[in-house]
Amino acid sequence: MSKQILRVFILDDSPEDRAVIRQTLEETPGRAWRFVEEKKAGPALQRLEMADVDCVLLDFRLPDMDGLQFLRELFARFGRLRFPVVMLTAFGRATLALDAMTLGAQDYLPKDLMRTEALPRAIDAAILRNRLLRERESQREELQTANDRLDAALRGADLGLWDWNIASGKVVYDERWAGMLGFSSREIRPDYAGWAALVHPDDLPAAEKAIEHHLIGKTDPYEAEFRMRTRDGDWRWILARGRVIARLSDGTPYRAVGTHFDTTERRRAEVTLRKSNEDLQQFAWTISHDLKEPIRGIMALSQLLRKRTKAKLDGEEEQILDWIEAGGDKATRLVNELLTYAQAGADGQQQMNETCSLD
Repeated sequence: MSKQILRVFILDDSPEDRAVIRQTLEETPGRAWRFVEEKKAGPALQRLEMADVDCVLLDFRLPDMDGLQFLRELFARFGRLRFPVVMLTAFGRATLALDAMTLGAQDYLPKDLMRTEALPRAIDAAILRNRLLRERESQREELQTANDRLDAALRGADLGLWDWNIASGKVVYDERWAGMLGFSSREIRPDYAGWAALVHPDDLPAAEKAIEHHLIGKTDPYEAEFRMRTRDGDWRWILARGRVIARLSDGTPYRAVGTHFDTTERRRAEVTLRKSNEDLQQFAWTISHDLKEPIRGIMALSQLLRKRTKAKLDGEEEQILDWIEAGGDKATRLVNELLTYAQAGADGQQQMNETCSLD
């Protein structure tokens, strides 16, 4: 099996120290190495633009800048995770090691340990630490991307998010959840009681019953509609939906998440529609009463006239009576259709109320 080749960039102005590093690493059993060497920081930064290396061994004392300055330049150009860095120095100062690690170096090694197995261990540790940091950064970016997508979806749907730790009672309310009521999230008490205090007293029992039914498994998902008090003291209708997403081993609900959606405008539209349907129905009944009787009278007179004068009517008079009766039939159909339309609107409104209203 071929050995893995580790590529090491050695930045040290001492030829003797560079030779010690090469010798120590080449004598490490079961390992293979490739070296890139430089003695000044400026040229090193240029070579690292194109270099493909696994680790940088950095001497603190350089002719054109010290190791800490080099670290700042390196990370400013390439970011903190492009190259694992091990700081080497003849000065075993703890503060220097702390400064290097704070800036982003993965490890620190006094030069008097360069001839020992501590050197390859430091390189391995730096590479491993850098890989773990890269993975963590990648996971953080993926989580941020997922959060951004969730935020965009919630924002696009005008939804506020809540996240309830059922065991502790603590609840996280996002800014849109609070903003629906004119608050910032910092102004909302971060627990179950914070929500309950804002729900209309008349709606709270039914809302809590809906939560209880979901927690014990009677409903899935949880859904309830209720009024909540705004900062200005007004009431907004809120549709809440959610689901338990975590339970303990015994089935006890542990965590639930869900959304709030402001349905106030829908409620107002329903009221307006209901009033319009009532007005239409009243108008239709009025028209029915005011028009049906005259139409029936006209039809009756036409039929009576036809019966009494049937033998005396010429073709033109007969046609006139036909027109009168056809017009009466058409008017009757129109009135009946208007009544049917008005009743359909009333039935549709009643069905919408039964579907949407939970009070």
